Amino acid sequence: MRSPLPFRFRNRLETSRMVLYSALAGSLVGVVGALLLSGLDLAQDFLMGLAGYHPPSLPSRGGVLMAFEGNVRWWALLILPVMVGISVWLYRPQHIDPLAENIEHYHSGESRPIQWGMQLRRILAGFLSVGAGVPLGREGMLLSVAQATAHLTSRFGSLSKSEARTILMASSAAVLGVVFHAPLACAVIIAEILYRRNEFEFEILMPAVLSSVAAYAVYGSLMGFSPLLDIPPVETPSYWSMPLYLLLGAVIAGMANVYLQAIRALRRNLRSLKINLLFVPVAGAVGVALCSVFFDGTLGDGLGWLQLGMLGMLDDLSVYQHFMVRFMITLMVSGTFMIGGYFTPQLVIGGFAGASLGAAINAVFPADPVNVLVFGLVGAAAFLSSTTNIPLGATLLVATWSGEQILIPLVLSTFTAYAVGGVYSLYVEQKNVRAESGAHISNIVSEALSQPGPQDLMDLLRNQPVTVLQGDTEQISEIDVPTHWYDKTKDLIDLPESILIFAIAREGKILIPNNKTPFIEGDKVILIGEPPEVAAFKEMLAQQKETTSQEAPETPSENGVVA
Repeated sequence: MRSPLPFRFRNRLETSRMVLYSALAGSLVGVVGALLLSGLDLAQDFLMGLAGYHPPSLPSRGGVLMAFEGNVRWWALLILPVMVGISVWLYRPQHIDPLAENIEHYHSGESRPIQWGMQLRRILAGFLSVGAGVPLGREGMLLSVAQATAHLTSRFGSLSKSEARTILMASSAAVLGVVFHAPLACAVIIAEILYRRNEFEFEILMPAVLSSVAAYAVYGSLMGFSPLLDIPPVETPSYWSMPLYLLLGAVIAGMANVYLQAIRALRRNLRSLKINLLFVPVAGAVGVALCSVFFDGTLGDGLGWLQLGMLGMLDDLSVYQHFMVRFMITLMVSGTFMIGGYFTPQLVIGGFAGASLGAAINAVFPADPVNVLVFGLVGAAAFLSSTTNIPLGATLLVATWSGEQILIPLVLSTFTAYAVGGVYSLYVEQKNVRAESGAHISNIVSEALSQPGPQDLMDLLRNQPVTVLQGDTEQISEIDVPTHWYDKTKDLIDLPESILIFAIAREGKILIPNNKTPFIEGDKVILIGEPPEVAAFKEMLAQQKETTSQEAPETPSENGVVA
């Protein structure tokens, strides 16, 4: 009988096989992306044009930088709530951001069938909501295309589960590369965004690069090659100003923390009210429409207005106003579960925040002014870094548009924002370490014990020390789910930081839990941690169980007998 291939060799074989299929998936994304984005331009011209609203459009999208002018038909602003209502009726989202769904799918370690009807409804919903002027990005709609493309490629190539997950993330990189005109930077973003801190998915980096470059090559051949933003030439800032960029990163991290906490609180409170899912986004759309009556820069993704600011065509007061309005309406849109892309708003908010801080510094110290354009670019990267935990990807993205002259300020600000900010981000689906990901846990343990394949995972659930995670001695242990964990998810469990819950054995199957998977009676919870810490945790659970049983009151049953 031929012995199974070692894990590392299998991994190299899979990576080499990904070359063809990554390029194929990217080419499909490029063709479909060009068609859908062209259609979205027409939808925005028609739907926002009904209200007499023509926001500035990027030259890279074939538009012109014209300011908002003309007589607004106020009654037509009802178009936005109506379109949002129809879009939510078409697609009642479990994930309002498809990228969050792709991250969760990758970490689940499972192969999920695609629902073609749902994907078509989601694309149509994106056309209606973003086309009507919802202040979100275009990438949300196209990420549904990434899911469909990955499914077709996987079926065509008869790919394994791990290969299919890799193609899914590579297709996601292709979508971002097409939308932001930065294929290499977006490949790094996808490899980085899967984890919160100090982790990087090297296995998908090369497929993501191939897919993203292929997609942008096809898209550019059809639509033209140009940077997303037209940035005037800038000089490298002086060395004396470098501490200001450290300060900028810290200030942006504080803003990002307020932003994330506000979104989390708004979503949590709205869910607790148990309001009809259709009503919440429609109410948010009404608020956005009312705001657009008083401020021109409300509707659309805001990149056109950011471009005007980068070219110096907005005064300082307008920059401040754009920052405040964009910050508030994005909170409103994000908190009320509207459908769209959530990368673009972070860049717009950060860009105006950085430019506002630069303008404020110049007002206080007019003798030696800083470059507001550079502050805006660096602020965009820092805010994206802090809200999504992707400092390297955010740095490369903005450097692609602006050039390497501001690379040092970019690195200083983005990594400061990343370090000062918390571990939380817009994507709760991110994992802390690879051992938490269902895409890796069976491979990690199998390689450590020199055993083949995930099919032996049940045999590994024994109280025995093993060497995993870069040589640290960890212990895989199985416990019965405590009663006070019933109906709770793992993010609500008071668990020591040194112990991870990485699987649940339920009815003979292994589940990789996420923050939406409740524990139920009969579960076997699989832990990993240092042996002394696992033993101490088990002892603590035993003491809690004993205390609970002693304190449990005697309750009479209906017939008066004490139970």
